[in-house]
Amino acid sequence: MMENLIKGQKKSQLTKSLVKAAKTNEKRLHVLPSKGKWGIKIEGAARMYRLFVSKNSALKVAKARAHTHGNSMIIVHNKDGRIASISSFE
Repeated sequence: MMENLIKGQKKSQLTKSLVKAAKTNEKRLHVLPSKGKWGIKIEGAARMYRLFVSKNSALKVAKARAHTHGNSMIIVHNKDGRIASISSFE
């Protein structure tokens, strides 16, 4: 799917920024649904960092990890996988 975005001739500004972000080596955290639960995934990692019963629990731990490990961003997804919100920590 990423290849289609990169090869496409017409790209929106959002698509361009998402493709650029996907190529970076920043340690962004994603809170997203996984197997009926909610997980934290460190961007670029092959597996989930941790799984939780609720989205709020996952978000709470993601925020704590972002502060202690110097993660720059938390990207929260909806149940359907679309991005719901982005929090930046600089």
